[in-house]
Amino acid sequence: MQENVSLPKPEVLLRLMLYHGISRHSATQLCPDAWTDFDTATGPTFQYGTEHTLTVFTPEPEQGCYVVAMIPYLRHVTHPDNPGLRVPLITIYFADRDLWPLFDPLTEEDLSPLLVNQRETSGWSDPLFGRTEHQ
Repeated sequence: MQENVSLPKPEVLLRLMLYHGISRHSATQLCPDAWTDFDTATGPTFQYGTEHTLTVFTPEPEQGCYVVAMIPYLRHVTHPDNPGLRVPLITIYFADRDLWPLFDPLTEEDLSPLLVNQRETSGWSDPLFGRTEHQ
């Protein structure tokens, strides 16, 4: 029997973050960055408001339900294995599903620094989200 397996092309790094509480100002990285194809990272899978069941290993596996709580954030970073190359990194911010109804709706004021930042391709700046903790 032949099985069809479709592996994503390593086109973009994907970073998954979890907001602390109901604020969009502090988040923790859920897992190491992973390669995926651009369509998965930017398509309907991770649209704002979509629900996902994720298993977080901290240190024991714990499964939870989360909602994408911010539009995906795109920036360019140094390739992890090739310092002379820059690659796209898309960050997805999740909220605990039980806390999601308590989040304030996104406003134009929330999004404008993010959209300006996505046009910049050099350096790292995250004015919208404040402090982030990366594993």
